[in-house]
Amino acid sequence: MSARRYSPRPQARPTEPAIQSEAPVVSPRTSPLAWMIAPAARKAAPEVIALIMRIGAART
Repeated sequence: MSARRYSPRPQARPTEPAIQSEAPVVSPRTSPLAWMIAPAARKAAPEVIALIMRIGAART
């Protein structure tokens, strides 16, 4: 058996009307350069890989 606490019933209370004002319209300013996205990296061509390997082998 659990003990029940006495709590009075809630009574309706009038609330004050909310004061509403219009929000300002904000436009962010960004330069056109900020809109550009860098292109994805490309895979190296097999000829370039072979050239890099030859240069690396010649240096050692």
